[in-house]
Amino acid sequence: MILFNQDNFREIIHSVSKNKTRTTLTIIGIVWGMFLYVSLLGISKGMENGFKIIFDESSHNSIFVWGMKTSIPYKGFQRGTLVQLTLSDIDKLKKKVKEIEILSPRNAKGVLGTPLIKVKNDNKSNSYKIFGDYPEIDRITKRNMISGRFINQEDQINKKRICVIGEKVYEHMFSPNQTYLGKHIEIAGVSFKIVGMYKNTMMTEVEEDNSIFIPFSTFSQVFNTNNKVLSIAMSLREYAKPVETEQLIRKKLKEIKNISPNDNQAFTGINFGKEYFRFIKFLNGIEFLTTLVGILTILSGVVSIGNILIISIKERTKEIGIKRAIGAKPAQIRIQIVMESLILTLFSGLIGLILGVSFLAFINFVLSKDPSIPFYNPTISIFSLSLAFFVMVFFGILIGLIPAQRAVKIKPIDAFKTE
Repeated sequence: MILFNQDNFREIIHSVSKNKTRTTLTIIGIVWGMFLYVSLLGISKGMENGFKIIFDESSHNSIFVWGMKTSIPYKGFQRGTLVQLTLSDIDKLKKKVKEIEILSPRNAKGVLGTPLIKVKNDNKSNSYKIFGDYPEIDRITKRNMISGRFINQEDQINKKRICVIGEKVYEHMFSPNQTYLGKHIEIAGVSFKIVGMYKNTMMTEVEEDNSIFIPFSTFSQVFNTNNKVLSIAMSLREYAKPVETEQLIRKKLKEIKNISPNDNQAFTGINFGKEYFRFIKFLNGIEFLTTLVGILTILSGVVSIGNILIISIKERTKEIGIKRAIGAKPAQIRIQIVMESLILTLFSGLIGLILGVSFLAFINFVLSKDPSIPFYNPTISIFSLSLAFFVMVFFGILIGLIPAQRAVKIKPIDAFKTE
């Protein structure tokens, strides 16, 4: 076949190597375009993977709500009344909002204006945040356990005086490499046994590593909070829409607590579901923009190859005229020029791909050393890669046809007149 003729390949290699500087400058555009395309798409995917790991450690459809002060007088209650949630309110809410899959009441000291609590062991003392939680909280915001365990149902039922400490608490209260599991610390003057230690993740940022978890029932007993609840942690069902469900939850809580439906300050909170889907949309936008920029950069490189080939055709007018004179068919001339454009395009794209993949491997190696950076496994999909190469092949052929058509129009008699 003419397409795979060895003589054609030899002539193409001879032609592109005749002016190495010009050829190198020509392919740089496509190399840079492919490098940019692969690198940016890979970095975008690495960020997406990193944040998905963080969200997967917890429910990405979670909502946290707590009471504030009313801003509108309603049914005998004055403006500025503190909204105090109770366990009975939680039960009512769960029955009224079917979109809630997991619901966990929470109590805490050291957050929302409450004071930190003094904690002591045999040698040291410090003040920390103390959280009173049900075991279900670990299904909503998963703690990264370094050792031991988290609160379980038996702890909650029997009001056990056990605790789970953060990594920073261990560093402050114990000597390096000192055994802590099974040891006791005093929380507000009450002895608690350490059963586990966790490390902070971005999803548990409010608790941080300098916090301590105890069973909700034990918290109520030690701090005499009875059935009071400071906040509610919820995980929604898969079909639930985060924004609409949060509005429904606030509406039902206002009904339960006899608060004006128009009072937008009585409750506040954090909607991780809304933030998660907003983040996914942001990443999709970045991916689209990256794809567009990369493809356009590749196209500009392909166009530059077409321009250089036009110049090359002018320089090779006599050579092409001789070929025509000794019987070369227009199709042979056309295919040779198109193949020249295609080989330059694919060769440039392959170099850009190798450089892009190498860069992604390097940046993944560097960033993987810091677990606090949400970046993991930066890759580019087969579809995205195929799209880039399809664009290069299609436009490489299309652009190559322009100088090829000029080449076949060269007449032998005119070529011999060219100086």
